[in-house]
Amino acid sequence: MVTVKGIVTLQNGEPITGASVIIKGTGKGTTTQADGSFQIEAPSNAVLVITHTGFVGQEIKLSNSDQSKIAIQ
Repeated sequence: MVTVKGIVTLQNGEPITGASVIIKGTGKGTTTQADGSFQIEAPSNAVLVITHTGFVGQEIKLSNSDQSKIAIQ
């Protein structure tokens, strides 16, 4: 397990509050804070599914390398 920290923003850098960040295939997840940041414990090879109403969802595959900080637009 790794602690993944990240931030979800619009293309202009504005944070997205309340986006869902879920580990694919599980019920485990979190939501982004007012500054767009999130933190979640996940297996090192997990796929994170990021969704928010009105936006196209994204899937981010974590690699076995140190990918503990990610930025999503």
